[in-house]
This record gives sequence, C-alpha cells and structure tokens, in this order.
Amino acid sequence: PAVADAVRRTLPLRGGVLAHGAATAALLAVAGGTVAGRPLPAAEAAATFVLVLLTSARTLYWARDAAALTRRLERTEGWFRALVHSGDAVTLVLDGSGRVTSATGPVAERLGVAEEDLIGRVLPGLLHPGDRDLLDRVSAALRDGTPDGLPAAGRLRAADGTWRDVEVSGAAPAAGRRSGDGLVLHLRDVTERRAGQRELERLAYTDSLTGLPNRARFMAALDGALTQASRGRRSCVLLLDLDGFKAVNDVAGHDAGDRLLCEVADSLRAEARAGDLVARLGGDEFALVVDAGPDEALALAERLVARLDRTQRYAAPGDPEGAGPVLRTSASVGVTEVVAGADASATVREADLALRTVKAQGKNGVRASGEALVEESARRSRLARDLPAAIERGQLRVVYQPVAGVAERRVLGVEALVRWDHPVLGPVPPEEFIGLAEEDGLIVPLQRWVLQTATAEHARLVEQGRDLKLGVNISVRHLQARCLVEDVTRALQRSGLPTHLLMVEVTESVLMDDDERLLAELAELSALGCIVSLDDFGKGYSSLAYLARLPVQVLKMDRGFVSGIDTDPRGAALVGSVVDLGRTLGMDVVAEGVETREQMAVLTALGCRFLQGWLIGRPVPGPALPALVDAFDPAPLDGPVPVAVP
Repeated sequence: PAVADAVRRTLPLRGGVLAHGAATAALLAVAGGTVAGRPLPAAEAAATFVLVLLTSARTLYWARDAAALTRRLERTEGWFRALVHSGDAVTLVLDGSGRVTSATGPVAERLGVAEEDLIGRVLPGLLHPGDRDLLDRVSAALRDGTPDGLPAAGRLRAADGTWRDVEVSGAAPAAGRRSGDGLVLHLRDVTERRAGQRELERLAYTDSLTGLPNRARFMAALDGALTQASRGRRSCVLLLDLDGFKAVNDVAGHDAGDRLLCEVADSLRAEARAGDLVARLGGDEFALVVDAGPDEALALAERLVARLDRTQRYAAPGDPEGAGPVLRTSASVGVTEVVAGADASATVREADLALRTVKAQGKNGVRASGEALVEESARRSRLARDLPAAIERGQLRVVYQPVAGVAERRVLGVEALVRWDHPVLGPVPPEEFIGLAEEDGLIVPLQRWVLQTATAEHARLVEQGRDLKLGVNISVRHLQARCLVEDVTRALQRSGLPTHLLMVEVTESVLMDDDERLLAELAELSALGCIVSLDDFGKGYSSLAYLARLPVQVLKMDRGFVSGIDTDPRGAALVGSVVDLGRTLGMDVVAEGVETREQMAVLTALGCRFLQGWLIGRPVPGPALPALVDAFDPAPLDGPVPVAVP
C-alpha cells in the first residue's frame, strides 16, 4: 500500500511534465517548419491548435489548484501559529550546529529573551554551564528512541542575567529522519514549579528550628560518604549530644532550650569546614559528616567540646538583663570512621556507641569507636542481659554503712546499699548497674527487692534492742512510676519495722521535675510517718524555692562538699551555708564522704551534727552490722584539738 500511495502521488506530476514536454516539442517543430518555409498543412495546424488549447487549459487548471493550495497552506499556517502562540510552550528550530533559526510562541514572556535576540544565537551558549549537555541528551533520546530521556530540564540565561528553569517537553529532528540537520524543540518555563519543588525539598531535608539539614539529609550524605569510601576517600561521622539540655528546658523553659539549640547550630556551622555536613537529628542530638580522616575529625570534635562548654544565665523573654537561672551545658561527642562496605545504620551505631561511652564516663568529652568500645559494649550487653535474673540467682546483696551523731557519740542509723556479685565479671560497681537498671526499666523491681530485704533485716536488728534508723535510696523513676507508696507500705507491713525508722532517700534530681504528683507522693510518705531525705544535695541544680515545698526532714550533702574542706576556705564556707540552711528550714544535715579526722574537725566546728563515711564505718553485710554498731568507738568523734575553720 505504501508503494501504491507513492505511485499515486507521483503520476500526476510525471504526466504533467510529459504533456508540457510534448506540447513544447510540437510547437517548436511547427514553428521551425514555418521559419524554414515549409507549408503548414491544415490538419497539422488544427492539431497544433488543439494541443496548445489543451496545454493552456491544463495550465489554467493547475493555476487554480495552486491558488487553492496556497490558501489552504496560509490557513493551516495561521492555525499553526495561533496554536503555537496560544500555548505556554516556545518552539525553537535549530540547525545542525545548535544555532536558533526560528522561534515561535511567547518567547520573551517564557524565556526572558526577545525573539530577535534569540535568532542566530547558539543555544548551548545560553545554557547554564552545568546544563551544556542538554542538546546532547535530547539528541541521544531521539536517536536511541528512549522516552525516559524526555522531558529534559536545564537553565537558560534571561536578558536580565537571571536563570530561567526550562524543560524540553518535546523534540523532533528538523529534517525528518536526518537528525544531523537540526532539532525542533518545545520549551516550557518551569521556574515557578522548580522553585516550589526546591522549597519542598528544603522543607523535607531541613530542620525547621535551626535551619540545619535534618536526619533524612544526614543519612543521604552518609550514603554518599560510603560510596566515596569504596573509592578510597576517607570521611568520619560525629554524633554530638548536649549535656544539661534537659535542665535548661525544665528550669528556664522551652524558649530558652530552643535558643540554646540555635546557638549550638551556629557554633557547629562556624567550626565545620566547607566540605562538612552539619545536621540536627532531633532533640539535642546533632551529627556531622566530616570530609577527612580520624585525626582531623577528632581535632574538630575536641574543638566543638571546648566551644560548647559554657555556663550562662537563661532569662525568660521580657525578663530584665541579668535575670534567670545560671546553668551549665556541655557536649559529648562520639566519632567513627566511614568504612567501605559498611551500611549507614551500622556506621551510626558505631558512633552512638562511642557517644554513650562518653556519657557513661562523665560526659563533656570525645570518644572514638574501636576495640575497647566493642569490649565495653559487650560488657554492658552482658550486664543488661543478666541483671533481670540477678535477684532470682542470689547475686544481689545489701550492705549497710553507719551514720553517727556527733552529740550522741554513737551510731544513729544505717544506709542500705545494694551490691552485685556477678559470677563471671565479679563485683559490679553500683553506679554501673544502677544506671543500667534505670535505662532498661528495671529500677523499680530492683529497689522493691532492696526495700523488702533491708526492712526485713533491719527489723530483726531493732527487735534485738538497737534503735537505729534505716535509709534506703529511691530513684526518681520509682517516684514517677506512682507505686512507691504502695511498695514502701508493703515492705513495712511484711517486715514489721516501725514506720518512723524508715528514711526514704531521694536524689535532688527530684527538684528538676516540677511535678505536683511527685510532691504529693513524697507528702504521702511523710504522712505515713517515714522520714524523707534529700540525697547528694548540692551535686546538681538545687531550687531552694522548691526545696521549701518538699516534705524533707534531712539533707545529705554530696561528698564533693567534704573533699578538701580542711584546706579550701570556700568549700568550708559552702558547707557552713548548707548547715545554716538546714537549721533554718528545720532539717538535719548529714555530711557524706568523711574520711579524715581533719575533715571531721572542720565539719564539727561548722555545726554539722551527723557524719557518714569510711572514718565512721565502712559498709558491712547485715549479719556483721550488730557487731559494728555495738563495737563503735566514739573516740574519732572527739577529733583533734578544735580547729579554726579555713
């Protein structure tokens, strides 16, 4: 059928050419004969006349068809131009060298370049340097027949020097199948659409508070670093967590916390280099992808720790200058190298392990991942796995440390302390497994067991005629669980220990949680007849205003107050102020960590009446406690000759 169509299209043209050729030959023959003097027969003259007439008629017929065809072409061209100009696309015709030979449509409006300025220009010269391969991509898509090559986007320079985002929505060879003769391109202005897309991407990959990249952007950058690591390029990941951020939020308010986060973000931007990515993962946790090896990454981490270690006043909006509490914040950083072949999650876990190690070792420092961390992690995992069954297996025990009265010259009470003897790892420090129990939600059953065990053993001691008070440490998590009163009541009922002999010791971190329900829980314990003691007083943030509201009868000074008290006048002054505070509020003050006679002499001179520490007595198991109490030697309480307070 294609051949037949071609024949039908070519026969009329061939016939016309033959007819004109024959008529012209006949006329030339007749004219030549006439010029040569040959007589013209009537038949030949008639035939010539008919031939000329037919040729003229055919010419007139063609002229009429040509006029109709011209009108049709003009109408079609009008339709085409109207269609082109009514749309939002611009049609460009390029020659083989990429030069614009024709431009139709809203050229100036869409491309920012006048049509006359565009004609004759080489299109690649108007494109952004990063998009100079646009025509090559379009040509490859047409040549290979790959529809995913279109639409192709690029940036075109407008007359005012700005860049317009344009999209090649359609393309075709300018000379049919001969793609080398040029291209016809349909361009659309997508500047607004691309700007919207970029804004959505910015929102999707940016932290709204600090303006830093968020976790999604960080993970994408880490994937890129892993790809680069497979090609030999070194990089590291830093995880940074703020120390003391919760105190800022709880004490100074969330506005102050937000301001602190923004300040930290600015500090991280200032310290990071051009090739580093700084991100906020959420809360007070930040991360960096550092384009360098471990040495430079550790140096950067140390600079960050030094820069973020600050003590400042956090005033609420509208407060006068100099108002607000003074709080200290710092940073802990974990560092790990990006290793080829690892995945992003494993790399983040390594850095997080290093970060948690810094936190466990006192915060405000830097730690890199390595073999030592793996061993430490293995130990922590082992303890976390074995702690739930430690009670059932009899690995936990309670020891008791005496508290002596200076005026009474005898032991007035004991503090119950839990110990863990692991069958494989040996003795586990309380600060290690207590923190683990709090993190893993095991602190309530652990302290419930300590309450029951200590009250039962102490009740037997009281039955033997020894009038001693029993102190048991209680975690804030136990208070928050809303079951402390029930657990204390059950332990007292089972043991038969008089209520007034039990002293519930809570750390001053309870002051950080301004929760009326916690206050009510402590008030209910006090109403039962128990003594409420505030342990480690002065170790962290202490709100004296909130302290006055708590039903506290005893303040136990942190051992940090006592250390060096005999040589540090300022330390002695602080202890004296705490003793005076307790006297003013009607609270007994106990000094912990008393180890030397010189310390005890200063404490006695300052009016501190109750002492606890190795000088008074070391922790002993329950069966050995009666002998310790009965054999207590009050001679150390006499101390040396009275001394002057430093």
